[in-house]
Amino acid sequence: MKKLLTSVYFGYYVVLTSFLMLAVRAGVGMQTLGFIIEPMQNEMKWSTTGITFSLTFQLIVAAVLAPYIGKRLDIFGARNILTTGLVANGIMLVSMAYVQQLWQLTLIIGLLGGVSQACIGNSLVMPFISKWFHENRGTMMGIVSSGANLGAAILAPVVVLLMDSTGDWRSTWFLIGWLPIIISPFVYFILRKNSKTEKESTDKLTSSAPLPLQKKSPEISFTVKETLKTPVFWLLIIAWNLADFVMKGALLNRIPFSLEMGYEITDAAGIVVVYGIMAIIGKIGAGWFSDRFSPNMLAALLSLFQTLGLIIFVYGANKTALYLAYSIISGLSSGGIIALMPIILAKYYGSKFQGAISGITNPLLLFAALGGPLSASVIQDITGSYKNGFILYILLSVATIILFAFLKSPGYSGHNYKSEKV
Repeated sequence: MKKLLTSVYFGYYVVLTSFLMLAVRAGVGMQTLGFIIEPMQNEMKWSTTGITFSLTFQLIVAAVLAPYIGKRLDIFGARNILTTGLVANGIMLVSMAYVQQLWQLTLIIGLLGGVSQACIGNSLVMPFISKWFHENRGTMMGIVSSGANLGAAILAPVVVLLMDSTGDWRSTWFLIGWLPIIISPFVYFILRKNSKTEKESTDKLTSSAPLPLQKKSPEISFTVKETLKTPVFWLLIIAWNLADFVMKGALLNRIPFSLEMGYEITDAAGIVVVYGIMAIIGKIGAGWFSDRFSPNMLAALLSLFQTLGLIIFVYGANKTALYLAYSIISGLSSGGIIALMPIILAKYYGSKFQGAISGITNPLLLFAALGGPLSASVIQDITGSYKNGFILYILLSVATIILFAFLKSPGYSGHNYKSEKV
């Protein structure tokens, strides 16, 4: 058994562990929080904007911490960072059971959630994966990214069941909070100290076995300073902001908007499950296609599908439109776009400094962090409806189609970037 385990390329264990971690984080995260936030809001009489600001504050804290944590990932590896993020996530959720004031909610979600998001968000996990794979990197990153949607699809019904059985949102927060804490020791012990020693130890363990996904030829390797000098990086940041603005806003507000349109909570739970399944297919498919075709053109195509899905979601008048629009079309496209973001970054700028580069991108995505989740909630508080907020998402989604279509790899031309082997 030991020989069998050690004969497997260690990168596959990294993929499995990261997949599980993202499944738990997302399954008890933004994709399912809507089921608990509404009864909490009704009991505590808090405004939609006040609650959404707490989530926005979390993203701001994560953006501030990300450059520092990203650099630590490149130097020291992922084990301590990822397990810290899981524990912080669990403590945050358990602590939510005891909040009495809105400011307490803001501090708990903002500070603990911000640490968690900075440590186990896609911007840290995906660079970790990119260090282990070059050929078929997109496929592996797509598989890992899909864990978030599988977690949401599995745990959304669990959260609804807990709410129904306990009848108490505080108990639900407390119970789901233990899940990330429970899996944190598994993540800690399966990962090595850092990517370099991981690779060296793995090479020794698998010296008699081929490493089919490791590329022997040099890979492009941009430093943070070199990356910031390329115009295409800033075009990518703008496109990423707009796409993330739309996805974060729609993700958080889709459940209350569905209820506002007269659908039952079981229907809202249903779209989360189907959305999660479709997003898994979208992420794995986008990863696979990105290894074979231009990832920016794939992102443009998926943004087109995202736009169509939002249009049907807003203007459809029946349950079929609800499932078709948001669960199927938007699930496939959103999942694919999310998977392609770190893939484009790794393909354009290499994997050696991906932790630091990805960390730098987080503060540059504050437009999405601030505006996405908050926009529809503010519009709902002002107008009494989420509809105009989703119309805004449609318009911004159209803009992302154009921006992604114009992205091009920075390449080597005119520069003297050092080439490194993976």
